[in-house]
Amino acid sequence: MTLSQTCIHFIASKPCDFHKKFFVTCDSCQYFQPIQKKILIIKLGAMGDVLRTTALLHRLKSAGNGVEITWITKPASLELLQNVYVNRVFSWQDPRVIPMLLTEEFDAVYSLDNDYDGAVFCAIVKAREKFGFTVYSLGKVQGLNPAADEWLGLSTHDLLKKQNTQTYQFYLFHMCGLEFDFRRDTILLPDLWAREDVLAIQRQLPKGKPVWGLVTGAGKRWPYKSISYQKMRELAQKLVPDLPCVCCYRTQCQKPVLCYDSFSLEPVYNILEGKV
Repeated sequence: MTLSQTCIHFIASKPCDFHKKFFVTCDSCQYFQPIQKKILIIKLGAMGDVLRTTALLHRLKSAGNGVEITWITKPASLELLQNVYVNRVFSWQDPRVIPMLLTEEFDAVYSLDNDYDGAVFCAIVKAREKFGFTVYSLGKVQGLNPAADEWLGLSTHDLLKKQNTQTYQFYLFHMCGLEFDFRRDTILLPDLWAREDVLAIQRQLPKGKPVWGLVTGAGKRWPYKSISYQKMRELAQKLVPDLPCVCCYRTQCQKPVLCYDSFSLEPVYNILEGKV
């Protein structure tokens, strides 16, 4: 019996999905995909930032079907990464993570947290290319390219942050050596969220009209990011001339607002109709 241990679908501890579905074996498997490139993404951070980072996956996987993507994140974000692009996802607390980093070699590592917890993983893993942030011998985080250094500057100087006019995705893609294209580099919702209650909300939205969602909530770590009622009204009034529909919601938890079915979204008011 032949075992295709170079196949992206091979799992030593159990049969692969194709064997379970179609009872194919490695000897003559039509679904065999050799691993041609191994990518590691290290993104712990807030859940919203993890979700926004999934916009990279289209581009990183575009090199071909032989790209294997492994992602290290926090336990709360594991569900966010259940999609067809990520082959393996680990909690940073998983006891297998350190042995994996010391054993496996990657073609590229994208270390996208400018704090010690994530960057130290990048420092110990073996890879042909590294992007983002690492930790050097004094135990401090440093950037691996000019774009990462610029992000460090924004993170440590409030004045630079206030003067900044670029988006998170702009810096994210530049740190990874890529150009951001908002028309195609969209975030990925987990496969598990494609449920009927999500579709039910989508059916209530007007057809053929742009929709903006204004979210008033904020996580516990950054409470001052919560937009006030007055500021939200001012923003909506600026959007209204070009956007005929503005839907406003309030969320009571820290999960991403795009996850309609994983937490309760409470309509606050529709600004155009003046309903509260």
